[in-house]
Amino acid sequence: VVGLTSLDQRFAVEGGLFSVAIAPTGAFVVVGGAGGAIKVVGLPRLASAGSGAAPAGKGGAGAASKAKGGKQAGGKAGGQAASAGQAGQILADLQAQGDGIETLAFAPPPLTLLAAGSVDGSIALFDSAHRFAVRRHIKEAHEDYSVVKVEFVKNPQSGGWLLTSCGMDGVVRRWDTRGGTGMANSGFVREWKGHRGDGEGGGVLGFVQGDGTRIVTAGDDGISLVFHAPIA
Repeated sequence: VVGLTSLDQRFAVEGGLFSVAIAPTGAFVVVGGAGGAIKVVGLPRLASAGSGAAPAGKGGAGAASKAKGGKQAGGKAGGQAASAGQAGQILADLQAQGDGIETLAFAPPPLTLLAAGSVDGSIALFDSAHRFAVRRHIKEAHEDYSVVKVEFVKNPQSGGWLLTSCGMDGVVRRWDTRGGTGMANSGFVREWKGHRGDGEGGGVLGFVQGDGTRIVTAGDDGISLVFHAPIA
């Protein structure tokens, strides 16, 4: 149903693919590649009718009918199970960023946000429930350094969700997905430093954050740091 072969070029991106994420509903898969290319492809329904899945006739029919509509033609597939007709179809072909997409992450339901981190140092937030419209483009999230990982974490204070990111600048940052006053309304909350960074072989290659109160990093400088990151 989904593949990239000499006979199947749905995922073909000049320069290759770097990242992948599956929607929490299991309705579609998103892949990110060179040049900021993002493709959204419908997945087959695997759940049985008795497992609580939506009836076959109530999938994202609107998205299926617009699958060939070009960029941001995703319909309302984000919050619904893909119908049989959507399996394998390109639901959206997006490009909001100027360089490779290194990382993709979905917010847990009921949010319908998809975060994409790019080599150009930016983070874009797409709304999968509204034809993957760009909700926010944080153009200098990590300045001119690659964004390596993005991941959502719940904010128990507000009940909303925050986004944590790391980059080759050696910095970990946290963002409020609702926006805000920091960094020109980008939603910037705070940052943590300690790795060498700045292009000197000390970028943050990954992190884990559990419930968000601790962030443990893995650095290109051979160092792992543990940051106290209270969510206020």
